[in-house]
Amino acid sequence: MRVPIRQPAFIRSTELLATQGGVPRPRVIRRTADVFGAGVSVFGRVVPFLSSVSVLPLLTDSAETLNINALLRRNGHKETIFGYAARVEIGKGPLVLADAVAQLQQAGSKVLVRLAGTGPAVQEVKTRVRELNLNGSWEFVGSYDGAVGCSAFMRTLDVFVLPSFAEGTSKSVIEAMAHGLPIIATNVGGLPDLLTPDAGILVSPGDSAALADAMQRLAVDPVLRKRMGQAAREQYLKLFAPNAVLSMLVGTYSRVTGRNGHLVQNSHPWAAGETRALTRGLIKEGTRIPATRIET
Repeated sequence: MRVPIRQPAFIRSTELLATQGGVPRPRVIRRTADVFGAGVSVFGRVVPFLSSVSVLPLLTDSAETLNINALLRRNGHKETIFGYAARVEIGKGPLVLADAVAQLQQAGSKVLVRLAGTGPAVQEVKTRVRELNLNGSWEFVGSYDGAVGCSAFMRTLDVFVLPSFAEGTSKSVIEAMAHGLPIIATNVGGLPDLLTPDAGILVSPGDSAALADAMQRLAVDPVLRKRMGQAAREQYLKLFAPNAVLSMLVGTYSRVTGRNGHLVQNSHPWAAGETRALTRGLIKEGTRIPATRIET
């Protein structure tokens, strides 16, 4: 398996910073869906040639800074509103989502899907929605731009859904967590690293029946939605909020560039996950990870 290498650059989801032979190499392994899914649980199996790997979470600003008027949220709808925000392509599972909504509609459930995004499969999804007679249960809202557009969209939803066949660390899932939404996603790539069982529901990719069951479970239980949404928000604050991520970013870059300074205490949960991943093959068991220092 060939893993492409490029010079340091910020990547949409996560970055891998490599050291080989004990010598820091300020290079970044580009995350590509066909090579591996980004997440602490999968790196040990796909990059065994490295002596260490650091998983850097995607820093996402707090949704509280974009407090859109809550009166706009429902927009007259009484259904449970499920949101999808991603590139509209077959691999992201929009056709599976359409099949799941059709099953819910046949069962008499009142649900609405709002799909945000553009991509090569838009027309195919529109055709499937029309064939399944989902026009009253499905809205195409186009793409949104920037943090304000994202927040405006997320605040119209009850649940966020991403039924991908492959995924790294999904930015849209993190944004939904930041807005306190319960999540339904697939058990692929880095998604299990994002979601605890109390914050979301994971289903098998391509399984429209399981997806429909998860959607129905949340559609009929507003108390469960609220509880899962609160847990998702707490998970966001722990993993992806600026206060949680900055010390880990600074510490990791300081370590691989060999800078000295004051000791940085890294309490991010993925710092512990890094150790677990490395002991599965990237670093011999018992190897001490050096302290991280930064200059002030």
